[in-house]
Amino acid sequence: MNEEENLNQSRWASDVGITQKWLQLDFGEAKSVASVVLFWERCNAKDYKIQYSNDGAEWTDVAAFTTKPAHFDQVINFEEAVDAKYL
Repeated sequence: MNEEENLNQSRWASDVGITQKWLQLDFGEAKSVASVVLFWERCNAKDYKIQYSNDGAEWTDVAAFTTKPAHFDQVINFEEAVDAKYL
């Protein structure tokens, strides 16, 4: 399985009614990241954000949403690329 196929096979779910759940990606070293693609199983998410960090302690917002996504495939393009070890 190549890297893209592997990424498309990952799945994460939060518990209904539980607030402030998160998922952390560790790239192992800082990488330039300009966008994220989310594949929603259902378009029920709201009040979510994308953050990055280089030390895993201090986080910076790059995108924030307060409404449900309009499509199951959500492409989130950052205003400018960030160098991030964690996303």
